[in-house]
Amino acid sequence: MKDYDFSKAQLQDFRGVFIIFFANVVQKIRRYFFAFFVPLLNANFRAFIFNYFILAIFIVVAFSFGYAYLLYIKFKFQIKGQSFHLNQGVIKRSSIEIPFERIQNINIEQNIFQRFLNVVGFQVETAGEGTAEINIKALRREKAVALKNQLLEDVKKVNPEVELTHTHSPEVEYSSSSKPANELMELDFISLFKVGVSSNFLKGLSLLLLFISTLFNFFFDVLSHFLTIDFEEDFFNRIPETLTFAFIFIAFLLFLGFLITVLSVMVKYFGLRVVRLRNNFEVEYGLIKRVNQVIKKNKTQVVEIDTNPIKKWLNIQNLFVSQASSVSLTNAQKIGLVGITPSQTNIFFEAIFDRPRSQLFTYIRSSLRYIIRLFWRQSVVFTIAFLVGQYFLGWVHSSIIAFFIAFILGVVNYLAYRKSYVGVSKDLIKIGGGSINTSTKYLALYKVQSVFIKRTIFQQFNAHADLVIYTASGREVINYLPYQQAIQIQNYILYRLERSSESWI
Repeated sequence: MKDYDFSKAQLQDFRGVFIIFFANVVQKIRRYFFAFFVPLLNANFRAFIFNYFILAIFIVVAFSFGYAYLLYIKFKFQIKGQSFHLNQGVIKRSSIEIPFERIQNINIEQNIFQRFLNVVGFQVETAGEGTAEINIKALRREKAVALKNQLLEDVKKVNPEVELTHTHSPEVEYSSSSKPANELMELDFISLFKVGVSSNFLKGLSLLLLFISTLFNFFFDVLSHFLTIDFEEDFFNRIPETLTFAFIFIAFLLFLGFLITVLSVMVKYFGLRVVRLRNNFEVEYGLIKRVNQVIKKNKTQVVEIDTNPIKKWLNIQNLFVSQASSVSLTNAQKIGLVGITPSQTNIFFEAIFDRPRSQLFTYIRSSLRYIIRLFWRQSVVFTIAFLVGQYFLGWVHSSIIAFFIAFILGVVNYLAYRKSYVGVSKDLIKIGGGSINTSTKYLALYKVQSVFIKRTIFQQFNAHADLVIYTASGREVINYLPYQQAIQIQNYILYRLERSSESWI
């Protein structure tokens, strides 16, 4: 392997210019899509800007590429003294210095575009950060491996007792004949398909409906230039009269929503494998973007087990891990182990918490008044939708639809109330939630950072309260507990915290 002198300022590989360029383009499209696309739905506006549209695209592309090149030449990193240095930025310059003792994880990743350009991404994570503090988008594989090895060696010299974790580089490929003995799981295609089938297809359906609604006006506007009939009036007045068409259309949308969800889940978690590394776990997954993450035992704050009736029937569960972060984690930032069996869940649970899941818990459940709160939050949107429906469909049809929606909301809210609880044992806190899906969260008592009672003006009159528990990964809220029981739970947690000598990280 070639020797590299990382004590001198280093640039990324030149191919990083293209990665920076396309990353910026994708970011701008996501951010300003509707600002540019919605005006195009108007025929007069399209005719006005047609002659300038190509020129504008050329100027924007040229400017973006030039800016990407400036970002490339201004992005320099080096190992200096006992820290890792990074200077970046064109208009707004920034300088990052990370002491070796703060480095927690070193990741080498490669998405599909980086594979095409034959480069890898290099990430350095520090204690307390939710995302990588250092993100180098393009390095040659051998240079990335050399930098990783150099950092591992330097960190070990500064702190010999540190347990630094790092994911393997993308050039390391595993085969079934060389399956490591410490592998917890490897998701095969059948199990991956089960995960996709048992996922929430309503998310895929909502994306499909958003896409259809965005193109709807544009579609009829274009057709009106080629058809002599009033296509829009003909569509709304004749086709909806056929119930067969309506049922087929709804079934088609449901199928597409289901298909989109299955494919998106399978692409995201393709090739999922979990390997145990002493007290840590290395997780790798992804088809288009290959992701490597490390679950550290000492940084793990909350373990969430997600299931639903279909998952139970297929004997699989999804497990999500929230690790310590300086910001509250979103669902997308949690590390997911999907499609695992209950026995694999128990193995992971015992490795993280050093105790089995079967504990003697004392439970307190949410009050029935929680349903009223859920209905109250939904009432504004429900009322607006009802008034709009009454204007277009009339009183009878809108009332029937409103009754149907209210019935569905009632069932969902009742399930949410039934599944909302908090349980405490000698060492753990167990929190239930969900409606259609069932979510069970576990956190160690000694990792709680604060716990307090929250009461609205209505709860003060009806003797109820919300219990809020803060950890280093965010907060957990148990809604509408009886006030006196919430106080007892709070006092018990504070008592266990005062008696514990264990560190939260």
